Amino acid sequence: MPPKRALWSENDLVAAVQAVQCGRLSTYKAAERYKVPRRTIRNHLQTAILKKSLGRKPLLNDEQEAELVSRIMGFAAIGLPVTPLILRRLVFKFCEKNNIKHPFNQQAKVAGKDWLNNFMKRHPDISRRKAQFMNPARAQKLNKFIVDDHFQRLNDVYDKLDLKTHPEKIYNMDEKGCRLFTTRERPQK
Repeated sequence: MPPKRALWSENDLVAAVQAVQCGRLSTYKAAERYKVPRRTIRNHLQTAILKKSLGRKPLLNDEQEAELVSRIMGFAAIGLPVTPLILRRLVFKFCEKNNIKHPFNQQAKVAGKDWLNNFMKRHPDISRRKAQFMNPARAQKLNKFIVDDHFQRLNDVYDKLDLKTHPEKIYNMDEKGCRLFTTRERPQK
């Protein structure tokens, strides 16, 4: 059985660090009194961060991960779910673009599965689901509520990006991607 780690509380850490900072106790005495490892007290004195944390720090900071979560939720809300592989590729590209040092696979150009699993543990509000086949009876009918909701969301995107006054910013895309025509290739009407 592995030894239990960090049996001390964050309050113990704060009290120990404050006692050492005020000069009331040495790191040895503070470690003994508050049951916080001396090395932990020293590390928190150097960083001036009084938050209990175990293990490695995440690759992306809290702000970057919050932005990533909001984008994933936003895509899902408009019917474009982000698959695990797409998420791993996006995170790899983000780290490369922003010069964030990472241990990801350079040949495959994707973030690791371990990173994805830890990210999902840190953000339980995001869930993994498999696509399900649509009921044929439902597929044959147009559900007014769903259609209205789709077009309302589409209208919101048009308003947010000012696409109604700039239709040249709208591109035709399908599951294969976006095709940009040159003047010679443009289909004749």
